[in-house]
Amino acid sequence: MYVAIVKKCGCSATALCSFINFFCSVGHLNKWKEDNPEYSDGDVYSLAEAMHYARAIFENLLK
Repeated sequence: MYVAIVKKCGCSATALCSFINFFCSVGHLNKWKEDNPEYSDGDVYSLAEAMHYARAIFENLLK
């Protein structure tokens, strides 16, 4: 999972979700970053890390 660093205000659904992308390989991520240089700064998370953070943020909202 790749989360581009952008400076936007608002709720996470509109300010963050549009900048979260999943890639099947680092090669695909690097190609995407080359094609989208405005989003080249960001953080990479494994699927396990992404699930950990998603649970911490959203689990109580989904009960």
